Amino acid sequence: MSRPRIFISIPRTVGHCRDIIRGIFRFQHSRRSWDLNLFSKSMGLEKLLQADGIISMGVDLRGVSIPCVDVSNARVFPELNSVREHNREAGRIAANFFIDQGHSHFAFGSLPGIHYADERLAGFEEVATSRVHTHPIWGKGRSRKQSETLAVTWLEQLPKPIGLMTASDSEALFLMRLLEHMPYSVPEDLSLIGADDDDLTCRMPLVSISSVMLNGEEVGYDAARRLEQLLENPTRPPETKLIPPRGLKLRDSTNVQALQDPIVRKAVAFIRAHAHEAIKVPDICREVSMNRRSLELKIKEALDTSPHRLLMDERLKRAKLLLCDTDLPIKRLAMECGYNSHARFSINFTDEVGMSPRDFRKSNR
Repeated sequence: MSRPRIFISIPRTVGHCRDIIRGIFRFQHSRRSWDLNLFSKSMGLEKLLQADGIISMGVDLRGVSIPCVDVSNARVFPELNSVREHNREAGRIAANFFIDQGHSHFAFGSLPGIHYADERLAGFEEVATSRVHTHPIWGKGRSRKQSETLAVTWLEQLPKPIGLMTASDSEALFLMRLLEHMPYSVPEDLSLIGADDDDLTCRMPLVSISSVMLNGEEVGYDAARRLEQLLENPTRPPETKLIPPRGLKLRDSTNVQALQDPIVRKAVAFIRAHAHEAIKVPDICREVSMNRRSLELKIKEALDTSPHRLLMDERLKRAKLLLCDTDLPIKRLAMECGYNSHARFSINFTDEVGMSPRDFRKSNR
C-alpha cells in the first residue's frame, strides 16, 4: 500500500517558517507513514492539488476536496482547519514585560490589515490599555523612503522612556536602523521588542533585539497531527487551534530598567556606546556635566550600583560576546573591550567569571 503524498506549502526564507516545517518533520519521523514533499510556487497550483494532503501557509484552498491544514498567521480562512500562533498572547507578553520594567508609556509599530499584527496589537493594548502610541510602519503605495520619514517623525514625538513592540522582528530591525541615527539610546530611552525570534534578524544590529519566541515547531507538529486525523476522517468539521508563545528572548534592546532620570539615562547610554574606548569614570562625569560624587549617588539610587561597576559590566559583556563569536587573539580582544593591558584584562575577567578568557572560549565553543 502506497503512502499518502503530502505537500508542505510553506515559505522557507524565515526562521519561524522553518521551525513549523521542523515540527511537521518531527511528527512524521515518529510515524514514517507519509511521502513528504516540499512545494514551491514555481511548481504551480495544479501540481499542489495532486497531493493526498496539504499543510499550507496562506494558500486559499477553500472549496478544495483534498484534506488540508492552514498554518498562516497573515491570512485567516475560517472554512479551513488551521493551527497558528496565539498572537494576542504574544502582545500581552511584551506589554507585561514593559510594565515589569517600570514603563508607563507604550508604543506599537504595526502592519495595517495583517491578521497577526492586528492580533498582537490587540493583546498589547489589553495590558497597556489606552496609553499605547501606534504607528503603521509600512503602508500600501508608500515607498521605503516615505516610510522612513514618517517613522522618524513618529519616533521623535514619543515620550521617553518608552516600551515599544513591533508586529515582527523585521519591523523592529527597520526601526532599529533608524534609531541608530537618532539622538535616542536603546534601551535607555526606548526599550524594543519584536516577535518571531528570528535569530539572524535580531542579532544583525549593534544592539541586538529582544523578541517574543513563537512556538513554530509546535504549530507544525499539531498541524501534522490534525492532517492525519483528516486523512482518516475527511468530514471532520473545521477547527482552529492557537499555540501560545514560548516566552520572551531577552537581548540588548531591553537590557535596562526604565530610567526616569535623564542624567542616569545619558550616563548609561554613554557607557554602552563608549566602554570599548578605554573611557574612565571622569569621562562619564564630563559627558553628563556632573561631579563624580553626585553621579555616583544618582546611579546608586536608580540602579543600586556605581558608574565604575556599570563600566566593568559592559566590558565584561562585550568580552564574553567576542570570546564566543570571534577568533580574535586575547591581546587584541582586550583592546576591543577598552583595556590598555591584556594582562589586566585577563586578571579582571578571571576574577569576575571564575575562569580565564581562554578557558571561557573553550567551554563555549
